[in-house]
Amino acid sequence: MATNCLVIARPDEPIDGALKRLKNTMLKQGLFKEIQKRNFYEKPSIRKRHKSKVARTKRAKALRRKGEMSESMELQMKERIQQRKGVI
Repeated sequence: MATNCLVIARPDEPIDGALKRLKNTMLKQGLFKEIQKRNFYEKPSIRKRHKSKVARTKRAKALRRKGEMSESMELQMKERIQQRKGVI
């Protein structure tokens, strides 16, 4: 991701304000997430697993918002959560 963040400080603006605007533009462009992602090497298999996990949670969240999640799906999700916690 090659992006340029350019913030020109106004003549009467304090440095803190310009830095805050720079930070906001970097957040909007997703630069901090990209830096965090590239900080360490991630194996392709783990990258795939993470990608599918993110997609699964997004899909479940969207279904919960719409209220269209079936009872069986809710039970499956609850069982997974309990398994992760070590209840089952």
